[in-house]
Amino acid sequence: NNTPDQQPSQAPEAKAKETGHFYGMMPILATPVDSRLNLEEEDLRREVDYCLKAGCKAVGTLGGASEYLYIGRKMRTQIIRTVVSAVNGRVPVFIGTAANSLADTVENSIEAQDLGADLLLLCSPPVGNANADEIYAYYETVAANVSIPIIVQDTGASWPVYTPEFLVRLYEGIENVRYVKAEGGNWLNKLHDLMKIVPDGLQVIGGAAGMKMLQMLRLGITAFMTGTEAQEIHNAVVQAYLSGDED
Repeated sequence: NNTPDQQPSQAPEAKAKETGHFYGMMPILATPVDSRLNLEEEDLRREVDYCLKAGCKAVGTLGGASEYLYIGRKMRTQIIRTVVSAVNGRVPVFIGTAANSLADTVENSIEAQDLGADLLLLCSPPVGNANADEIYAYYETVAANVSIPIIVQDTGASWPVYTPEFLVRLYEGIENVRYVKAEGGNWLNKLHDLMKIVPDGLQVIGGAAGMKMLQMLRLGITAFMTGTEAQEIHNAVVQAYLSGDED
């Protein structure tokens, strides 16, 4: 509670245009399927419409909340095309591309870019416990194959590697890395330490399903990647705080 207030010095809309940073909600969509596990495209479009009506600043899919590890390649393509079409350029779209092999991760990343993604959400490798050099090489390889910005997210067994210093190293060494979503164990303390050393060009995005959102706002975090639920409430909280109405 003693952390100094670090609200943006100018209106969020102007700051977003100047920096490319986000000021508000950027949810990850759930994947609606029927009883035979076919994609319910109209339900997915309704999710997008709900998020945009709630004032979200970006929309994403094929992250953890989308259950990406249970989705086949054909459906991945269908999901990306549906979301990009439903958003229709109104806000940026980010697509999760992590897979169980590096080759599939690269292929997913190229496809997402080709189908109209504005950013990639690249989680740590879902399988195994990689070390820092291996994870750095993983991001470096994917980044070399695409040109759009990358959001780094630590998940799974590798989360202890994603220290504040390592996240800054990824940003400084890999041109495409422009955002990080730091979670894993002890995530709030990690965010506290990260915000002390984060470079101006690297945006830290809050996660953890929106838990401790007020504490994260007080740390200077201005964007939040949650599931699709309660976006009108989450967005109202963030926008009130950013406008100076902490109460």
